[in-house]
Amino acid sequence: MDNPHEKQNGGVLETAAVDRLCECVMKKIEQIEIVRLRVRAAVCGALSVLALIALIPVIVDLLGEASRSGFYDFASLIASDGSYVAGHWHAALLSIADSLPVAAAIFVIALFVIALSSVRRFIAYRSALDIHLHHLRA
Repeated sequence: MDNPHEKQNGGVLETAAVDRLCECVMKKIEQIEIVRLRVRAAVCGALSVLALIALIPVIVDLLGEASRSGFYDFASLIASDGSYVAGHWHAALLSIADSLPVAAAIFVIALFVIALSSVRRFIAYRSALDIHLHHLRA
């Protein structure tokens, strides 16, 4: 009763004051949510750009490793002499598996998954941010 901001009518706060209070609290929550979404969208966007940039040297390394290991030679053998490979498929399959640059392929796949996941999350956070901004303006 000593608070000059509270207007009481028979011990019950006026609904206008309660509505204004709720509106201020909800607006503050929306503003905090917008900041959170902006930070997350920025981090995911930066991570996706870095992962895509990092894919370039890793793919070049994968192609170099495939060339040095003889993977292209086995692949050209399959393409040029399919009947020989069909007759000796077990040996051809083991030779290809042995020449495959596994470590470089794992790095390419891992970076591709990171980039794809980051782009997906960036789009989700950006969409949620647009919805919150539209809700705040309305």
